[in-house]
Amino acid sequence: MNDLALSRRAVTRALFLLPTAAVPAAAVAAPAFVCSPASTSPEMAAAITAFRAAQAASDRHGKVIEDPAWEALRQCRDAIPHRTTASGFEYRGAVRHMSTDRAADVGAAKAAWRAATADLMSEDYARTCAELRGLIEWREAEEIRARHRLNINSIVAESNRLSDASADALYDVENFAVATIADLIAKVELIEETDGQVDIEVLLRDLRRIAGEVVA
Repeated sequence: MNDLALSRRAVTRALFLLPTAAVPAAAVAAPAFVCSPASTSPEMAAAITAFRAAQAASDRHGKVIEDPAWEALRQCRDAIPHRTTASGFEYRGAVRHMSTDRAADVGAAKAAWRAATADLMSEDYARTCAELRGLIEWREAEEIRARHRLNINSIVAESNRLSDASADALYDVENFAVATIADLIAKVELIEETDGQVDIEVLLRDLRRIAGEVVA
């Protein structure tokens, strides 16, 4: 798409630049005719209908299936208990244990795994970090089991498929080879509705086609 977004008003102004032979005399005498032309062609109407159906299917899947699945996964994740290490290490004169519900402990345990043994505070600290990493992996495995149980991967894959289908259907409308003013305005209206942009090259080809030029 071109970076320059064109509104329906801009396209309508462009229509007045068409050769007189390409625009009915009534349209020149009464500009309102250009803004309210005959209905769109069956082909353009079908393309727009296909997009709306694809968009509705994608929206419905998101609202009815995907959103509830993600909420269920969130609840499952929140229900996974946090755990504290049985081992500990001396810290400021006391034995300190580590827990999966403390972000600082989780970060330290992962950093200790990457560090050389000689760089660690003590063997007790290394052992405690290793135990916490095991508890972290257990919680992650529980979340993965919940994802499988809720069929999250398949739901997301279907969501992506429907979203792609909707995008493809919109692309078909945006690149529809219009030959009438009514079809062009219908195209631009849908692009505006979907917060898209009018491709300048596509628009020029449409305008030339409406003007009666042969467009490759």
